[in-house]
Amino acid sequence: QLLIALFSWSDFLRSTGLAESIPSMLAYLVASLYVFLSFRALTHNSILSYLGALIFMLNPATLFIQSTLVSVMLSIAMLTITCYYILVWSQSGKTSYLLSASGSICLATLASYDAWIYLAVLLALIPAVGLIRRQKHEQITSNLLVFGMLAGLGILLWVLWCWNRF
Repeated sequence: QLLIALFSWSDFLRSTGLAESIPSMLAYLVASLYVFLSFRALTHNSILSYLGALIFMLNPATLFIQSTLVSVMLSIAMLTITCYYILVWSQSGKTSYLLSASGSICLATLASYDAWIYLAVLLALIPAVGLIRRQKHEQITSNLLVFGMLAGLGILLWVLWCWNRF
């Protein structure tokens, strides 16, 4: 809803519904980009990456969701970004990717309650990746703390908002 407020200053955008649709359209483009990047990271093949992104972009359900004024497309975009950064982190082990995944899941938890479940799954996945990569216990704990501190911030903000509001 904060993104909608950015476009609600114009009577034209507000009255035509574009103020509500523009954030969803932008989220659709961002999600499509990260689907492409995910396919590129998995296959190292541009043609397959374009094909994967095209399948996502032309999916009737995705096209319908991006045209409505609900926050579902924003949630999908944030979760797609999270999946991409978790994927490249698991491939490279760079902490910067883990921090990017943490920030995007934080934003996803602010956009939708559904992302809370994804956060719980990711908190279990990070140690699993560490064990597969044969990392030391200290490194696994460090990765979990690095990820969990920022990732849990979205839920903490929701709880504080509800506690203050109600």
